[in-house]
Amino acid sequence: MLSLLDARIGLDVSGVKTATLTLGPSSLSLVIERARAVLSFLPVEAFGGQLRGELIANNRNGLSVAGNVSFAEVKLQEALGQLAGYDKLTGEALGRLEFLGVGGTMDQIMRSLDGKGEVAIGKGFFTGFDLQAIMNPDGGNGGTTVFDGLKASFSMVDGMLTNEDFLATLQAFKAEGGGRVGLGARDLDYTFTPTAFASESLAGLSVPVRITGAWNDPKIRPDLSKLVKPELEAAEEKAKQAVRDKLSEELGVPVETEEDVNEALKRRVEEEARKQLLKFLNND
Repeated sequence: MLSLLDARIGLDVSGVKTATLTLGPSSLSLVIERARAVLSFLPVEAFGGQLRGELIANNRNGLSVAGNVSFAEVKLQEALGQLAGYDKLTGEALGRLEFLGVGGTMDQIMRSLDGKGEVAIGKGFFTGFDLQAIMNPDGGNGGTTVFDGLKASFSMVDGMLTNEDFLATLQAFKAEGGGRVGLGARDLDYTFTPTAFASESLAGLSVPVRITGAWNDPKIRPDLSKLVKPELEAAEEKAKQAVRDKLSEELGVPVETEEDVNEALKRRVEEEARKQLLKFLNND
């Protein structure tokens, strides 16, 4: 199709609607030359925000598509829902995206994508899992993770998106993350690590959460293999202290060491034996 004509077209439109995409008032420029088309956004209103940059389709030696786009105030649920069939992330995004893909079908293009980008989101939420409930079973949001801010950068190689610097700020804790997202396979293997902000009553314990499987039905579970030694030691010490407190209550004396336990038990046995002896003598 691209080889049938050469053209230069400028468009100012109040809106455009296709089967998969809806645009608001926009200024566009389309240049087609020798089976290569460049569509420039000057800007384009889409997904509640604005897009600037260009999209390129090249059919000179097989079909390839590329883009270099910046965006602001984009509503992610709307954008990801229309472009990727994913509607579980809500919030307004600011960022940029560069990509290149080749292939004769959409699946081939998605599985070949190379590029990079970054995104920052203000207040928003994920649906389908609840990090707050993992950190505090009594303080969850009914299967939704509400965040005050989120940012991440990423790279794409052969249709695999990789990210290692995900950071979300939530009420009372933060969540860092890293992993991979299969753009063509529509699967993911990603680990979030929420960490409670340290306070007088909270030491800042981290509980990693691993998300794997298909986009539409991911498996979400705590990943205890990612717990670092200080966190394990803190959890172990907390459990030991709970046992010591219980023993102190039962034995009626402070218990801090194994020697304290042995000594307290010895005294308890001696006292009980003395009581029984006195009882026997009094009854005699």
